[in-house]
Amino acid sequence: MDVVLIGNNYAHETLFGRYDASIGTILLGDGNLHWKNLEAKTSGFLAEGDAKYIRSIETGNGKLFIITNNNAELDCFQLTR
Repeated sequence: MDVVLIGNNYAHETLFGRYDASIGTILLGDGNLHWKNLEAKTSGFLAEGDAKYIRSIETGNGKLFIITNNNAELDCFQLTR
């Protein structure tokens, strides 16, 4: 099983600033509870907005990830193996 992670949070108090260092992460699993990071420059996966929710759907070309961002457009990414 692979893991796709997103997340930034722009809603914090000004004292702390917003948490916006994440560009998303894809971890490829080997079936034995070990994962390898798939670099963004290799995968093209870049979810750097105020990401709130991710949903995957199967297509004929692999998985399509749809990411919702707070007060912004949707992001879509195709993952093929």
